[in-house]
Amino acid sequence: MSAFIWKGGYPHKGWINTNIEDLGEGNYFKCEMCSNPVVRYKHTMEHLEIGAISTGCDCAEKMSEEYKGVGSAREEELKKLATSRKNFYVNGWHESEQNTFRKLGKDRLSITEVNNSYYWLVEKDTDEYSNVFNNTPCSTELESKQKIWDMYKDEGWK
Repeated sequence: MSAFIWKGGYPHKGWINTNIEDLGEGNYFKCEMCSNPVVRYKHTMEHLEIGAISTGCDCAEKMSEEYKGVGSAREEELKKLATSRKNFYVNGWHESEQNTFRKLGKDRLSITEVNNSYYWLVEKDTDEYSNVFNNTPCSTELESKQKIWDMYKDEGWK
């Protein structure tokens, strides 16, 4: 007995989710399953016979039994993360004559411009008191903020 075939000849069963990606505010793609042209969160679904396709949350949840409810929960996590990132870039930063800085918990973050390049420094307030800084210049202040955000997010710093 053959599986029910959806649009594009895709099997209805046997899909697994391998990734979810937030394309960012104002960026969209067209779902390969239902052709919805305004999908921000790209769910990569893979099938042994077909390979990988990109879908929206609703289609991803219909394609995989074990993914029901998980897709929308993961999207909510990404939405919260995007809001946190946006707030980090904008809120709490102060400017002095020497640099742009902010406090994050007990840590002090600073960005200094030298010859049209931007360098960042994180002064950790720990018992060992260690500083983390970059030696590679960033081209913009925003890029420096992105590097600091990524470091906190990736390394789980609090």
